Amino acid sequence: MSDVENKTWDAALAGTLGAVRRRLRMRLLAEGVVSLVLILAAGAAGTFCLDYSLRLDRPLRLGLLCVWGVLVLWVMWKKLLAPLLVPMTEESLAVLLEGRFAELQGRLIGTLQLAGDAGDSGDVSGAMIDRMADQARSITGELPVGKLVERRRLGRLAMLMAGCVLILSSGAFARADLAQLWWQRNVLLQQIDWPQDTYLSVLAVGRGGELIPLFEVASNGDVLAHRETIPVLRGGSLEIVVEVTPGTEIPDSVTLHTNYPSVGETIDVLSPCDLADRAALAMQRNQPVTTGYFRKNFASVTEAVEFFATGGDDRRDGRRPHRVQLVDPPALKSIRFAVDYPAYLRSRRLTVLDGSRGVLSLPIGTVLHIAGVANKDIASVEITLDGSPGLDASVAPDDAGRPRRIVAKYALTGKNTTRTLTMSLSLKDTQGYGNEQAGQYMIQVEPDRSPEIELQTEGVRTVIAPTARIPLRAVATDDHGVAYVTMQYQVASPAGKEGEGEVGELSAARVVGPTNRPDGLTEQSLIATQELDIEPMKLAVGTEVVITAQTADHLAGVLGGPNKTESTSVKLRVVPSETILGDAVSKQREARVEFFEALSQQIRLKGRMLAASRAVAKGTDVRSKLNDSESLQEAIGGEVQAAGATLQAVARELELNRVGKPEDVADLRTRVADPLVRLARSMDSITTKLRETREGSQADVADRLTQIIEAQGDAITQMEAILESMLKMENRVELARRLEGVLQAALELEKMLRRRAEKGTEDIFD
Repeated sequence: MSDVENKTWDAALAGTLGAVRRRLRMRLLAEGVVSLVLILAAGAAGTFCLDYSLRLDRPLRLGLLCVWGVLVLWVMWKKLLAPLLVPMTEESLAVLLEGRFAELQGRLIGTLQLAGDAGDSGDVSGAMIDRMADQARSITGELPVGKLVERRRLGRLAMLMAGCVLILSSGAFARADLAQLWWQRNVLLQQIDWPQDTYLSVLAVGRGGELIPLFEVASNGDVLAHRETIPVLRGGSLEIVVEVTPGTEIPDSVTLHTNYPSVGETIDVLSPCDLADRAALAMQRNQPVTTGYFRKNFASVTEAVEFFATGGDDRRDGRRPHRVQLVDPPALKSIRFAVDYPAYLRSRRLTVLDGSRGVLSLPIGTVLHIAGVANKDIASVEITLDGSPGLDASVAPDDAGRPRRIVAKYALTGKNTTRTLTMSLSLKDTQGYGNEQAGQYMIQVEPDRSPEIELQTEGVRTVIAPTARIPLRAVATDDHGVAYVTMQYQVASPAGKEGEGEVGELSAARVVGPTNRPDGLTEQSLIATQELDIEPMKLAVGTEVVITAQTADHLAGVLGGPNKTESTSVKLRVVPSETILGDAVSKQREARVEFFEALSQQIRLKGRMLAASRAVAKGTDVRSKLNDSESLQEAIGGEVQAAGATLQAVARELELNRVGKPEDVADLRTRVADPLVRLARSMDSITTKLRETREGSQADVADRLTQIIEAQGDAITQMEAILESMLKMENRVELARRLEGVLQAALELEKMLRRRAEKGTEDIFD
């Protein structure tokens, strides 16, 4: 202030305003301190309650501490610093007093303003200012300035603060351990746990059934072990056991929280294990039987899941969940099979098959070599057949020296029967993880089938003459080769005759073609031919000759071989020679009758061709009418062919039975049977010409019909000559049959007389 101000402004009034200023600032300071203490108390109580009830993790506690600190700073500024920093000028204080005390009637603010104006301009009278100041001084001296400061609200806040401080201090004094834990956890943010009623330990069941601690807790809450990852075989099972630490409260249930990458978090509420399971687990853990246990089994783990367990008031396992570390099982990258065929399969060589074949068809006696490569180092390999160990398997180093190669060998022995075997490969890696289904294959055992053999006679029927020779033909086949073919005959005496006959073996059976190897070691089809001559045996009429053939394959004896097969028996009965001749005459007669009918048809067909030729000469198209003629000519040729084949068979049978004159048999073949066969071939050419005529042009019909008529005329001439020869041969064979009958009757008569003579001589001696 100026000198005028010093004179006019009273020091007493300035002191009054200063006292008001000090009271107001003390009031604001007290309220700010009380508010700060209250927010500190509220924050301490709040963090204690939240943390103690929820067991907050460090990040949440840090968040609460930050929120609490912000509130404290806000209250400190809003309620303490900001009010104290507000300026309190004499003018504002004078206005405050004027507003509170009406009796001042503006004298205080007026004195302050006039004093300022007098100092500035000098127009205001100093006496007037002094007088106004005296009045203001006299009034303010009697005013209760202390009522300007409000104390009731401050008192309530102070009482609230005192109560809060008293409660907190009493609680902290009573449970200093909890207060200390609160300070360490919520202020110092240390990782120290609240005391709990329940402590849980999380265990995993190992591959050998042992319990592996993942989160192990002592009875005082100290963490003894923590393991974040647990290796699990991909696709394998994972079993979790939750143990309640002995001495702590056992909850009614335990919750297992599992987080799957594919579906998210799932919750499993686990019930306590039964008494037997609990006793077994307690014994394994060396804990009291009263210990609580909870179990969860993940049947097939294919994802890297995370999990943790909670129960009662224990939530600590959720701070650092456990994670499954998937381990790929040992598997086969590739596999090959080398098939070493047995010796009896001489046509086959070593064959290599890849592992893409699920079914291996192998002959009995095969040696199977197995060569595989695993995807990782393996410690052992086991190969079973139908669940039983059956293969000699071992592990060998690969090209890089790693134990990844699988070598095995199996000889397919046993009974020579069809059967199916299941071959399973089980691998175990160097870490102890196994794969019981590393590979599975079906082995279809192919037995060596018995050979087949068929025995036939050639040129003779089921009845033969005593002088016959019998051509035999045996055809043997086998899927892997025929070793030999033998033939055997047995002679049975006629009914009513004494003796068992005889048995003979045609060991000199001739074996012919074909083979499938140049060296001829293996014959898949063998033909054995032989001729049995019964004339030297002097067999009586009625005797039966039974012939069989036997064959065998190359199957080794150790495999139950060789397989042997016997053919169906061929039974031949000995009849008189005239019977054979009589049958021959009958067949010739039947052939002659049919041949005569064919000759008649050929003559009529020639007449039809002549009529067609005359019609063509008149310009008529007869090609459409030649269809029936072609069919008739083909039928005539067939009848001629059949007659020739029949008479060839008759000649062959007479020749093999040695009945009739050889020259007659030769004439039957050369003058009748063979000409008939040749004639049938010429008739085939006539049929072909008829077809060409029917299908050709009209201009060529006349010439072709002329050629056909000439060929038919030649055929008729040959047929008439053959028919004449047939009649002669038939008569000659008939005569031979009758002479054979007379001779046979004479021989029988001679035998009878001899027997009677011998009997008469015996009577004389008697």
